[in-house]
Amino acid sequence: MEKITCDVIQDILPLYCDDVCSKDSRELVEKHLEDCAECSELLGKLKQECSFSNEKEQVQEEIVKDMADAWKKSIRKSFCYGVLIMLCICGVLTGGYVALTRLIMVTIPADKIEIMVEEVTEQYVSLALQLDDGKKVLRISSEAAADGKCYVTMKRGVIAVENGGGQYWKSVLVVSRNKWISSEESVPITEIYYGTEQDGILIWKADTAILEP
Repeated sequence: MEKITCDVIQDILPLYCDDVCSKDSRELVEKHLEDCAECSELLGKLKQECSFSNEKEQVQEEIVKDMADAWKKSIRKSFCYGVLIMLCICGVLTGGYVALTRLIMVTIPADKIEIMVEEVTEQYVSLALQLDDGKKVLRISSEAAADGKCYVTMKRGVIAVENGGGQYWKSVLVVSRNKWISSEESVPITEIYYGTEQDGILIWKADTAILEP
């Protein structure tokens, strides 16, 4: 059998080093290496280069893996921040809506309300209140002044909401004819107004005919 030359073996060595050559080729290389120092030395260099290449690839893989992990963490962090910001925005919007519809109230103008005196006795004056705009009334109050005048106001949110009871809203307000203006002082009510001292509209006055707005 003709002896295999170093040129042929050296062509096969890279495949041998990567362990991708056939079994017969591997046997030929190993038999040749037993008697050839030159090819054995070349194989050693190839193994070193292969080892360095593998280490380099491993380092690159680790770098890529670290970058991928950092990117995933960044995405998760951004997602969490996004969710938190959205929750904050929703909370602010919800809180603002509740405040404007429930907490921050304005007086309903007199021209939107129908007010009639239903009954007058020695103890009280009964007022019938009605709105036809279908919006909810949140608060009805009556406050007396030292001069015997009583001021009735009806309030709703800055953003009025539907009353849920149809087109009309009705209620009855009973105003005592003797109201306390402090913890120790009360006054007899002689006049009832809708609104405030500055813009009140007379509804009822004692010892006179019933007045309607």
